[in-house]
Amino acid sequence: MFVKEAAKALSHSERAVHLAKTSSRSKNETVSIGYSPHINLQLLSIIRSISSSYQPKFRLEIVSSQTQDQVKALMEGTMQAGLLTLPMRNEALVAKSLLREPLAVVLPEKHPLAAKHDLSAGELNGFPVISIPRELNPSFYDHLHRLFNKLGYRPNVVQEVTTGTEAMYMVAEGVGLAIMKLSTVPPERSGIVYRRLRDASLTEETGIAYRRGNHSPRLQDFVSMFSRAVQRLKDDAGLVPIGASQSYSDPRQLRLF
Repeated sequence: MFVKEAAKALSHSERAVHLAKTSSRSKNETVSIGYSPHINLQLLSIIRSISSSYQPKFRLEIVSSQTQDQVKALMEGTMQAGLLTLPMRNEALVAKSLLREPLAVVLPEKHPLAAKHDLSAGELNGFPVISIPRELNPSFYDHLHRLFNKLGYRPNVVQEVTTGTEAMYMVAEGVGLAIMKLSTVPPERSGIVYRRLRDASLTEETGIAYRRGNHSPRLQDFVSMFSRAVQRLKDDAGLVPIGASQSYSDPRQLRLF
């Protein structure tokens, strides 16, 4: 009876060791990628389109997270990489640029400026604006307002929102205008129109960030493959290389670094 029970115990012990090793490998082979809900979501489609290439080497996990939360997770090591809005000022992290997208003004369709084909930032002075709060992304907020200041524009913020959906709803209600990247503006939406900004410096930049010193082959493989995929798909996604002519028929096109 002792030998019989001991054999069972030994079998269970060996199985426990095997399961523990399998679980450890599974955990190590998961690469967690964060993304800000404010980025161009075409980037998520690119990640999904290439994720099968990694299996069975490792699994990609995509997590929605605000930029500030991503920075914290990257520092703590609970997230390996993040797609976020630049600039990002943190010496412990590496950030590589992916996209630079022109900003546009979203207006109520009967707004006095809606009759114009495009606008300069200075023409927006005095009009009420719907804006993101600074705490959502302090680095980008300060960067954008420095650009506004150089161009002689002082935003008259009357309402702060955290999503583009809220902003467009309030624009349609006549609360004010909003400044957004073109990829987030729907081509047709009742009650609103969008106008391109002529100031070439007014862009929103998206990058991929990871902790400095993280030389994980899995992470570096992902960053390399993802960057190449963005380059390859630029034509299909309507991306325009930097240096190309700024005249285009669809102002929602992106600009690629």
